[in-house]
Amino acid sequence: MPHSPALLLTAEPIEVRAKLTALSDGSITYRSEDTVSGYLDMCTQHMSVYAIQVDGDGLAPLARNGWYLIVTPDVGPKPGDYALVVRENGDEQVLEYLFSRGGTREFMLLGDRGRVTVKADEDALLTTIAAVVSPSMYKPAAEPKQK
Repeated sequence: MPHSPALLLTAEPIEVRAKLTALSDGSITYRSEDTVSGYLDMCTQHMSVYAIQVDGDGLAPLARNGWYLIVTPDVGPKPGDYALVVRENGDEQVLEYLFSRGGTREFMLLGDRGRVTVKADEDALLTTIAAVVSPSMYKPAAEPKQK
């Protein structure tokens, strides 16, 4: 039986978009001085998925220096998932999502270092960290061919 064209999906490699440094409270800063040009040698059918390289051990035990976070902007976190939380003031943290209740969302700092509460009416963007990938999966972007 032939496949319907709607069922044929193209899998694309995952682009590495940035490098970040994290503190022990999960707060992150992007390293603008380090450009990342490459991809992870694994595929996804979700076009919005991207990777961020971790610099330092501030996200331990979740991720170590040189590892990659796979971020899925179109998928909201479920309890137990790790999430990239972007607050109204621009602060960003990597936290474990626990639950929503009574107008708040509860998160755990990495390594069970305490809790963070985000009010539901706060316009915080939550995206799921779907996976953590080892540095061996990284491939540099191909150099343009010389003519």
